[in-house]
Amino acid sequence: MIQFETAFFMLYLLCCIAFVFLYISLYVNRHFSFKKIEFTQKFIDSNRAMTAEIDKILFNIELVIHTYESGNFYGNENHEQKLMDELHDYATQLFSILKYFNNIASGVDKNIFDENVVRVNYEHDMRACYKRLRLARRGRDYNDETFLPLEFLLKKWDSKNPAKLKWKVGI
Repeated sequence: MIQFETAFFMLYLLCCIAFVFLYISLYVNRHFSFKKIEFTQKFIDSNRAMTAEIDKILFNIELVIHTYESGNFYGNENHEQKLMDELHDYATQLFSILKYFNNIASGVDKNIFDENVVRVNYEHDMRACYKRLRLARRGRDYNDETFLPLEFLLKKWDSKNPAKLKWKVGI
């Protein structure tokens, strides 16, 4: 009878220890997950001013390209050069924003930033900037690995949302 009570007590003790370890591991995992979300949100909030300019930069790029392609230089020979200089300035700004998004995508891949927080805050802007880059690369043999983390993250998001992927394929 004593062996049964001892075995039962040992089993009970092992179960209690297992539950304590499970609780601690869940608590630690949840704590670090919360800290990662908090860190990501603080990082995004600290860079709000830069990302607020994205729509303006993309609009200005489209406006300059449209003006240049329409050929309406209003009799001013220097206007074409001015447009090309403006386009170069906006392209430089777009490239720096793409590098910023690429660093964020790399951080998501390395589990530094929370993917869901990044997706909620930046998915639209990331897609718009990357679309502008792809339009600029169109018709060229351009094999650059500069923005691979960003490309992989956008493809990962496409695979998580098959309805959007089907819509894109249908275009």
